[in-house]
Amino acid sequence: MPLVAGIVIVVIVIALVIGLLAFIGSGLAPLLSKTALQDLTVGQCFNGGRAPSESGTAVVFGVDVVACTEPHTSELVATFDYPGSGSSAPYPGLDIVDGYSEEECIDRFAEYVGLNFNSSVLGMTYVYPLDTNWRLGDYSIQCVAHPPDGQEHASESFRNARR
Repeated sequence: MPLVAGIVIVVIVIALVIGLLAFIGSGLAPLLSKTALQDLTVGQCFNGGRAPSESGTAVVFGVDVVACTEPHTSELVATFDYPGSGSSAPYPGLDIVDGYSEEECIDRFAEYVGLNFNSSVLGMTYVYPLDTNWRLGDYSIQCVAHPPDGQEHASESFRNARR
């Protein structure tokens, strides 16, 4: 009889573990199906990816890639690495990386959209590596265009939009 009780307990434990893994997996599925901003290619449109943090800055996480003809909140207009980056290069500092990223994204925005950022009705954000990312080998910078203020979504590409 103790052998049967032991087998029953093992079966119950296995069933609970499988159920728990299925439950956790179903909760993680939406997060795991997202695309990292760093994995996008220039010209891809997407939704999501920006959430406010306690500090007021946007925290970037996975995005949902969509066709540019579908409603979307963002479009990747440029991606590149910080110059001179590498495993032995020290982090240049937040202000330096931020300033460089902003200048480059403004230039690359103009090349992509066909109009200077300051003359455009479109919005732009950029994502650059923080010290933590740098230490993990991520030196990438992404420049992202958004619909004009007051317009939540666009249903066309911003490439050569000249607006």
